[in-house]
Amino acid sequence: MDLKEEVLEKMVRAFNEMNENAKQPRDYETGQLLYQSEIHTVMAIWNHKAVNASELAKIMGVTKGAITQVVDKLIQKGLVEKYNLPGNKKEVYFRLTEAGQIANEVHRRYHERIHGQVISYLGELDKEKLEAMGQFFDIFVASMKR
Repeated sequence: MDLKEEVLEKMVRAFNEMNENAKQPRDYETGQLLYQSEIHTVMAIWNHKAVNASELAKIMGVTKGAITQVVDKLIQKGLVEKYNLPGNKKEVYFRLTEAGQIANEVHRRYHERIHGQVISYLGELDKEKLEAMGQFFDIFVASMKR
């Protein structure tokens, strides 16, 4: 097997691990069990202030309908709330509640702990190598949509 095939094989193994991990809900110190799609939506809302469903769908690479379903669950769990900007009652935006902020921070620390080695490794790479990795993942994601 050549090196290119080995890299792709490792990616498949990594994605399989991620998929198995995604099936297990976790409590991020809020008393609510959250699936990976839910906590990553929380994270995206935190990272992108004044975000609506259309923008979240683009950010996360899913349909607007999927975002609406996840956000509705997060609202029911008390982690996200809807709001309107002054003078614009049409556009609905999302923000984290206090409980959502707690879940986001616990999730961030979880990622820090489990991905510490990866983050450390990426921190040692120069800009060109990081850009090449980013391009690789962009191409890989685009190829999955065909």
